[in-house]
Amino acid sequence: MRQRHASTRDGQDPTVNARLVPADQRHAYEQFVGDIFTARGRGMAAILAPVVRSSAPAARQILSAAGIHPASLPRDLDAAQWARLWSKR
Repeated sequence: MRQRHASTRDGQDPTVNARLVPADQRHAYEQFVGDIFTARGRGMAAILAPVVRSSAPAARQILSAAGIHPASLPRDLDAAQWARLWSKR
C-alpha cells in the first residue's frame, strides 16, 4: 500500500478522489488543491478568494454552497468536501 506524508489529507490525494472528480477534470482539480494549500490567508474564505479570483464575500458563498465553514483550513477538509468545493467553484 502506498504511504502518504502524515499531513496530507484525502483532498490532496488524487487516488482517493478518483471516484469523486471526473477523469477529464483531475489535472485541473489537482492544480486547484495545490493552489489552495499554497495560498496565503487565515481560513478557507481568505485562502479561496484569490485562487478563484473572486471577492471574499463570493468565496464565502462558494464555501457555504459546498458546506464548508469559512474559518476552516485546507487540512481540515475531507475528500467529499474537496470534491464539493471543486464543483461549486
